[in-house]
Amino acid sequence: MKKNIFTLIELLIVIAIIAILASMLLPALNKAREAARKVECNNRLSQVMKATLFYANDKSEWITTHYTGSMWGMVLEEGNYLTQEVMRCPSVVERGPYWFHDTYGIYRFDLDDKGYYNKKKESHGDFAVKGVNGDESDQIYYKISKMRNTSRILLYADTLIGQGGSRVNTMEWTFNPCVFAEYGAVSPLHGGEANVAFADGHTDGLSTLELRAEGFTSLVENGFLRYY
Repeated sequence: MKKNIFTLIELLIVIAIIAILASMLLPALNKAREAARKVECNNRLSQVMKATLFYANDKSEWITTHYTGSMWGMVLEEGNYLTQEVMRCPSVVERGPYWFHDTYGIYRFDLDDKGYYNKKKESHGDFAVKGVNGDESDQIYYKISKMRNTSRILLYADTLIGQGGSRVNTMEWTFNPCVFAEYGAVSPLHGGEANVAFADGHTDGLSTLELRAEGFTSLVENGFLRYY
């Protein structure tokens, strides 16, 4: 009885077909994985925002962005409001030398050199305080009760360090819509969208166009600093 044996050419054809199918499926699989990471990132940001509001409730409506030697993430962790892992986007693989830099960014009003905060005062309120008891060296606080339209105040967001920074491809713990902080800024790293959290507690995904409509002129896109 004659046996059916694959020839070398037939085997190579089968391998080529498998390779073509794999190349067609891989982008779809990667897109599905990134979609899952985007959902997880959104869940983490939601937890960060809820923890921040719990903290504010315990601290007479004050939010601490940072004070000398301590960042917002350290403040929430030390107060047992959150763990470190919740404070970073799962899509960002690289880690910086200090964990408190490698977290979601919080809005820093004091880095503003283009009047973003002042332009928003009428609609958002004058809620920011720099320093206490005459010490303005390195302390920023926000008062929740002084905020207006909290559903429009973007407090946390996905961030990324762009080319030129010593921690390129890691996250940056702070951001300003119009200024690069340590080569970092909000980054639409989830298929062209950045996950963000607003002061009223809700989260959303904003595209580059939507961020620019909110007044953002500095973003990190595909690892590069972008000015608008």
